[in-house]
Amino acid sequence: MEISFCPFVLYFWAMILKEFAYKKDRAARQNDLELEKLSFSKLNLIVGKNASGKSRVLNSIIEFAYIVTHYYGAVHGQWAVSFLDKDIEIKYQLEIENGKIVNEAIFENGKQLLQRSLKTTKIYSAKKQEHIKINPPNDRVIFSSRDTQEYPYLEKIVEWAENTYLFKFGEFNSRSSLSNEIGIKSPYTHNLNYFISKVNLTSDKDDVIKLFNKLGYEISDFSLNTSNNNSLEVREKSLRLEIEQADLSQGMFRSLVFLIFLKYLLKNEKQGTVMIDDLGEGLDYERVVKLGKIIIKLFKDSNFQLIATSNDSFLMDVVPIEYWNILIREGSKVKCLNYQNSKDIFDEFRFTGLIPFDLFSSDYLLSKTA
Repeated sequence: MEISFCPFVLYFWAMILKEFAYKKDRAARQNDLELEKLSFSKLNLIVGKNASGKSRVLNSIIEFAYIVTHYYGAVHGQWAVSFLDKDIEIKYQLEIENGKIVNEAIFENGKQLLQRSLKTTKIYSAKKQEHIKINPPNDRVIFSSRDTQEYPYLEKIVEWAENTYLFKFGEFNSRSSLSNEIGIKSPYTHNLNYFISKVNLTSDKDDVIKLFNKLGYEISDFSLNTSNNNSLEVREKSLRLEIEQADLSQGMFRSLVFLIFLKYLLKNEKQGTVMIDDLGEGLDYERVVKLGKIIIKLFKDSNFQLIATSNDSFLMDVVPIEYWNILIREGSKVKCLNYQNSKDIFDEFRFTGLIPFDLFSSDYLLSKTA
């Protein structure tokens, strides 16, 4: 399948999220799931039974991105997050208890660069080539000490957070206002109307139309109707007049807006992490399969990390199991099985003759993990 999206982009290795763990602060009496060392690669499809924590995983990651880039406010808990930047592993640990930062630490390939407690804070200075003592700030060190020359490792984590996006595929519909932040979350982002207006005025629009046609939607144009609250209008090849946004099917509207959003990111941003909740929600078999294949191809050829959730059996059957993260929930704790931490189980499954969906839906995993 030919994909014409970003033909002239020079790709390089981008920092990706490698592991993520979150534990609530029990003193704050939060009712939240505990995420146990979830691991990720460049391409990820999170699957799991209902209420296993799929959406909560993505929400927790985007909330962590907000914590890194904004004032932490009233949040509580413990985070242990690691990133992979080429052959460098960066670990960031943060603990907030009763509204106070009690621990903050950063490691680079095992070497501790930041050690912060309630009383003292030591941080490694790249300029001085040594650890120095600083007064513990009221805020996170990673937020209050942004000096790219002296603390370059802090900036890497902040840049990751600033370029992390959550697209809630199944949470907005054609009657939603594009001017609201419905369906998309990021520490520094614009509403969907912004992305559509940017792509609508450039040659990238033709790329989106070609790609959208590959899903089986025969359109010749799309535009923003400025006289109708900047709503989306679509021209189908077989119809004389435009179709107004409110008359678009949910699957058609979500797919088109998502591809426009994705087109803008892959063309205008150097790197990032894109998370998609309920990928393919509202699409029929043929289109969800085509969309899954297109997205996998686009992200393989980009500097962006993909983390998507879905329980669509058709989508699972076209996404290689090497990209799967299977969530298992036991009470309030959530863990994952994937090719990185359970290679033998995944390799053995290939010889069972079962289809990929059976890896998730059958008792195969239970028999192997019991």
